[in-house]
Amino acid sequence: MLDLAKSEGAAVKRSWNAGATTDYVAPKKSAARYDEQVRGMAEIVREVAQETEIDKKHIIGRMNAHEVNVARRDAMSKARDAGYQIKDIAAFFDGRSYSTVLRSISKVEAVG
Repeated sequence: MLDLAKSEGAAVKRSWNAGATTDYVAPKKSAARYDEQVRGMAEIVREVAQETEIDKKHIIGRMNAHEVNVARRDAMSKARDAGYQIKDIAAFFDGRSYSTVLRSISKVEAVG
């Protein structure tokens, strides 16, 4: 069996889903590319927070108020329009699932 903790150069993450734990190895990324992505998405969140007057930590976090959800959807859609991959957007927004990000973006596109 592969010892994930000893995988060279890859981060090991533990995921809890329905009470069971699973391990997976995060893909390697260059530190510069990762920093650039985080800074870019943080800037998008900052802009949306200023437009909506909602705290950045609520937009990124798990708060479930309607106004926050609308702002979060807008930020996710803007990140996608800026060229970020869905999986990177999902990870940035507090580890949301790929399908959650897709649904958020489709809601923004449906409105118009």
